[in-house]
Amino acid sequence: MLEVMRNPDEEPATRRQMAIQAAPYCHAKKGEMSAKRQEAEDRKKAVSSGKFARRPPPAGQTVALVASGGKKI
Repeated sequence: MLEVMRNPDEEPATRRQMAIQAAPYCHAKKGEMSAKRQEAEDRKKAVSSGKFARRPPPAGQTVALVASGGKKI
């Protein structure tokens, strides 16, 4: 299909038809998503909002790294 579509010697109607037929294979729709991926995104949205959502750290305070054993790096 792509070879016929890209061939300038073919008739324009034939090239256009091949482009229409090849489009779904070359360009997936943005909305198409598997059920598992959709569920994962829904869970991620639910966790990132609401009462128990992760909050940003307080401004102006330093955070000690546990992995450094309390030593300054």
